[in-house]
Amino acid sequence: MAKALQVSDNTTVAFALTRFSICANASTAADATEARTQITYRTAGTLSNLWVYVNTNDLNGSTTIITRKNGENGAQSVSFASSTTGTAEDTTNSDTIAAGDEVNYQYVTGGTTGTISVRTITTVFAATTNTVIRHAVRGNSVTFSSTTEYTALVSSGQHISDWNEVKFDFNSAGTLKNYLIYISANTRTTTCTPKSFINGSAGAMSVSITASSTGIFEDTVNTDTIAANDKVNTGITNGSGSGTLTYGVISVEFETTNNKFHSINGSSGGTVVNANTTNYFHLGADGTIATARVNVQCEMNIAATVSNLYIYLSANTVTAASTFNVIDSGVDTAVSISITASTTAPWTSISSQSW
Repeated sequence: MAKALQVSDNTTVAFALTRFSICANASTAADATEARTQITYRTAGTLSNLWVYVNTNDLNGSTTIITRKNGENGAQSVSFASSTTGTAEDTTNSDTIAAGDEVNYQYVTGGTTGTISVRTITTVFAATTNTVIRHAVRGNSVTFSSTTEYTALVSSGQHISDWNEVKFDFNSAGTLKNYLIYISANTRTTTCTPKSFINGSAGAMSVSITASSTGIFEDTVNTDTIAANDKVNTGITNGSGSGTLTYGVISVEFETTNNKFHSINGSSGGTVVNANTTNYFHLGADGTIATARVNVQCEMNIAATVSNLYIYLSANTVTAASTFNVIDSGVDTAVSISITASTTAPWTSISSQSW
């Protein structure tokens, strides 16, 4: 087995609340309903190294962030005292994950005033066999009818009509499996079919959600065999009729036998980066940018080689060359892409950086 780093981002919680978020490589947000954030892990393994970065905190009480398993507190936790910012990590405890466990994070805040902003939260997942990472889409709603719309495997959940804008180049062969979607509300009058998409065509995994049905829907039988450089995303095909399909999370596992995993940072609606600026992204999670590097950096907590950087541009009016690269401890690495002025082709780099 090999370890995989799972990165999620950007959660703000007010005083005296209990909130929940997704535990995966995911875009996330604080949710009052735990079921909307739970993911059924179908691969057994060990979850460890809970690491959290807080950039602002004016709570007049303490905050505890906890791993959760099957609706109960897990073994890992970190705490922030009143008004405290910075990083905290649990390097002592770990959670043993059995196949079928429901996994997520919990935030418990004290005090009588203020908010705390968690910019980055990570854990390391070591599958019992091979290397497995969980990618997830944050909850959203869809209302389109008689068509298919798409979202990235990691995003804030906005669905769009052009699959090219949400595809991700899987630079390693592997197996996509254990597709999951949690439907929290459903007023659709006809059947909806969430599914995987490979190179623009429907993959092998799908679930059928009949009119008004809610709850967890999984495809644990079918899998998609991914070849290196396949373009992968997820989508929903809705029948005719009306109504809204509201989901809490969409998630899928990716398994490799070569010790590799992907960190995906996705934004279905696109992220605008202005000319003559330097901006930063999380290594995984949502496509939100930051002008301060500290707000999106994370501690790796694994020894690894980073390679095969990929970016897809939907538009580019910058009239000079741009550079997209991986940064290690504040220093630009060899894993870098030079983007020609005003061009939008998918760009890749096969340079590597060992950490």
